[in-house]
Amino acid sequence: MIIITFSGCRTSPPSISAIKSSYLEPVVAEVDGQPIYQREFLDFIYNPISRSILDEIILTRIVKQEAQVRGISAGPELIQAEYEHTLSMLAPDKPRYQQEAIFNYMLSRRGFERNTFDLILHRQALLKKMIDPNIVITEKMIKNEYEIQYGRKVVVRQLVASSFRLINQARQRLKNGEDFTAIVMDLSEDQLSLANNGQVGPFSQADIDIPQLVRQTAFLLKNEGDFSEPFSVYDDNQKEMWYWIQLLRIYPAESVPFNQVCTELTDIIRNKEIRQRVAVLQNELKDKAKIKIMDGRLLLTKEKPLLP
Repeated sequence: MIIITFSGCRTSPPSISAIKSSYLEPVVAEVDGQPIYQREFLDFIYNPISRSILDEIILTRIVKQEAQVRGISAGPELIQAEYEHTLSMLAPDKPRYQQEAIFNYMLSRRGFERNTFDLILHRQALLKKMIDPNIVITEKMIKNEYEIQYGRKVVVRQLVASSFRLINQARQRLKNGEDFTAIVMDLSEDQLSLANNGQVGPFSQADIDIPQLVRQTAFLLKNEGDFSEPFSVYDDNQKEMWYWIQLLRIYPAESVPFNQVCTELTDIIRNKEIRQRVAVLQNELKDKAKIKIMDGRLLLTKEKPLLP
């Protein structure tokens, strides 16, 4: 069971007025004998990011408890390996300095500090040690991955919003002559694509990491620069999100002999399966845990975690 509470603290002797008031609520500071109450301070820092950080702490605590039961630990080398893996996933074809720039931008957009992300890295490392490492990979899976990696691909710029009103606002701004990239950076709510100026891809029609309707819509666009009509997709939490995409580039299929890349494709499939098993295990552990959030203000603010 996880119980979270807050308590006040003082660093100097309080005044008589503060002593009387503190019987009712904690005091965090005084100015000329006038108290600043804890609630005044916390009201400024309670926001959706606060809840998101709390979620990460809770999930990490749940996973650590299970790891302790199983006698599993993850040292600094495994956590560093998770960091390297994250960079390669965020920007696989870019040099290290650009990967780190994209990573830092993603953190800043979410209001996260590096120590919060380190919680996620530690959790991921522990979960990977808990899952069944035996993964069966079939020839059909390899052929499908071949299509993902070497088939025809596209790159799009997407604007993702939780309301159609924002999409309409964006369309009007584009009609008025504004640059689409600037509009996306101002209005889009998808943090991962924002880290790359709203760009997504290259991806193929078989890439299941991209929502199916996004793939279908992108491949219906004929010319680079074309815009789709707005469309909606339900995310993992069954929340309707509106998309508006522009086709940026088309890459023809590559003529790479299948037999030459089987090993590479097998590794890619194995990493995908590991991510899926990690996500399933994390959800199972979370569903079993008894979580009680004591501070009502944290019940009113909620955002998605930084990573699944």
